[in-house]
Amino acid sequence: MGSASSQSVVNPFQSVIQPVNVQDCPEEFDQTKREAMFAFRTTDLGSNDQSSAVIKELKHWSLVVHFPRGKKTYLFEADREDGTAGLLQATRTENVNYLVFHRADYFGTLHTSPRELLKKAKKVKSNGTPYNLTTNNCQTWLKQFLQLISPKLFKSFQAM
Repeated sequence: MGSASSQSVVNPFQSVIQPVNVQDCPEEFDQTKREAMFAFRTTDLGSNDQSSAVIKELKHWSLVVHFPRGKKTYLFEADREDGTAGLLQATRTENVNYLVFHRADYFGTLHTSPRELLKKAKKVKSNGTPYNLTTNNCQTWLKQFLQLISPKLFKSFQAM
């Protein structure tokens, strides 16, 4: 939903790092399993504004993962290819400002590695399928990604 994945993660966080399609991400060499904290981020469609009172089902969804040891933060999300009608494409943004995680809604912790997360993001079954505003969108992708990461983590997400 929306075109948030085509934008960089910008104000109020001042990050200018662009998202990269998960299929095109360079190999992730960090395979050290350690604590990863997961948070849910919603933004208004077409912007990076988190402040709106619009219900979450009408917003763009993304997953923010913070590894305290190593101080790495990633943003995973999916959107229409090139922000137009087309295929659902997942992206990963590296080196996201910690404030993006801090301002998102924390829902669980799991031991994993950045390499393992990227592998699972590439395996989400809705990657590259036709985008549909109501049935195959950022929300569909995020739910499938969480189920691949951990059914227990997915349940924590659903309980939010």
